[in-house]
Amino acid sequence: MKTKWANIVKIAVTLGLLLVVAFTLDLSQVWTALASANWADLAIALLLYQGGIVVRAYRWQALLRAFGVTASLPRLTRIYYVGMFFNSFLPSGFGGDVVRMMELSQDGAEGPLAVSTVLVDRIMGLLVLFAMALVALPFSWRLVPPAVSLALLTLIAAVAVGIYLFLNRPLVEALARRVPPLGKLLARPKIAALYASFHHYDRPALARAAGASLVFNLSLIATQAYLGRAVGVHLSLWYFFLFVPILSSLLTVPISISGFGVREGGYVVLFGQAGVAAPQAVAMSLLFYAVNAITGLVGGALYLAQGAAGLRRRAAGP
Repeated sequence: MKTKWANIVKIAVTLGLLLVVAFTLDLSQVWTALASANWADLAIALLLYQGGIVVRAYRWQALLRAFGVTASLPRLTRIYYVGMFFNSFLPSGFGGDVVRMMELSQDGAEGPLAVSTVLVDRIMGLLVLFAMALVALPFSWRLVPPAVSLALLTLIAAVAVGIYLFLNRPLVEALARRVPPLGKLLARPKIAALYASFHHYDRPALARAAGASLVFNLSLIATQAYLGRAVGVHLSLWYFFLFVPILSSLLTVPISISGFGVREGGYVVLFGQAGVAAPQAVAMSLLFYAVNAITGLVGGALYLAQGAAGLRRRAAGP
């Protein structure tokens, strides 16, 4: 029942945000920008994004090896693609992260471990992206209004403080003793095992994951830049170093279906600060969704192929 109402709210928010975009923009200009997009730049963006999937799979593999799970890189890459399919086309309560957790459990990873590695994989990517933005800010703060720089710094500080408090085990245990509901929650075996798993990553594993995150985020920024070039947006890369972390954070908030409305609004507001016309900004956002959707279709094909192979094995019998 909760999932049903959550999906209804997502649909309402998505429709509301898209109506705002539709009534405040000249959609014919958006279509013109899309129709005249440079195919070479689009192809480069798509290839960069596919390379990023492999890098993300390697990052996940580095985290898994800290627990002795030896899933192969091709296997993890396939799972990532399948997760992209569910994120892009079936987002209602059954996102790609859940699929990744379920698929990983087939490789012998217990529930808390599967959840932990998927969450740390995502968190590591955002942390490194924020760190890159923080490094870029002193060189690029003049490019954007102070409000944008302040919003980015606030976001980085909030994430850093939140993660520090979460990983501060003595503090969490002290709060659990003083706050009965939290104590009861942490007393549950699965929750306790999940929380404990966050403290078992060794430094080499985290270092490899951080390095992979750096490579992936550079590819993500380059992907966004090439999508901008495709529709005639030629901005300094510094803008993308500042804007991509904010956009990535917005898309992690599950308030709309596949990020529709939220993504378009974010592009318009942020890239508008750099002088990009709203129709071009919306075209960039739709192209980024298209890149994700194409990637998701690859995942869907892999998922169907896996299911077909399973059916053939069962039909063949023992």
